[in-house]
Amino acid sequence: MSGEKTEIYLKHNSCSVLKSEAMVEDALQDIIDKYSDGQYKVIIYMMNKLVFARLDFGKLTYPNDVQDFIINEKYFNEMRIFNEHKEIHIKKKKNNYHDGQTKNRFYVTIIVDSADGDNEYVEVHAELFNKAYDQANEKLTIVPKNGFAKLSDYDRKIYLNVPVDGAGPFDKCNLITRSYITYNETTGQAGYGFFRFVDIKGVIKNG
Repeated sequence: MSGEKTEIYLKHNSCSVLKSEAMVEDALQDIIDKYSDGQYKVIIYMMNKLVFARLDFGKLTYPNDVQDFIINEKYFNEMRIFNEHKEIHIKKKKNNYHDGQTKNRFYVTIIVDSADGDNEYVEVHAELFNKAYDQANEKLTIVPKNGFAKLSDYDRKIYLNVPVDGAGPFDKCNLITRSYITYNETTGQAGYGFFRFVDIKGVIKNG
């Protein structure tokens, strides 16, 4: 698939070992304020859970079941903030220094699709779970509430509340990713250079 011109650049935002959850959230908010503009969908990877959110002009909104969620620095791994045109990927890495101290750094990778150019990418629509059940285990269509849809995997007894646009009802929800094709300057050989998240969309199978 022929894509738009893609710009990728790496930003580093260093922060020392943080003593409280609030300081971690402040550091992440600083990155969000600096690099985001508009509306995005968000996935936060914690060591012990996966949390979805929305970002509207710098403000994070969580689904009802995690309204009191706090980003604990000890468990935070990474955050992906994405829309049709851009992804901001924040990843925590531990760095060991010569004085024996260990400090965390946030590595920020930003991928931006612009309106011109002829770069290529492969777009994949991968289904997030494949079942939606109520408490009586009856199969339901997916109807978002307040911008989030509850997806359940009844067999594994787990569920996700994911951000989805539109009123529904939907038959499934897909995570859309793009893998960008790059070419070796010497050999001309093609390969995937990088990828990003694009959207989470509700789908009507026969629509």
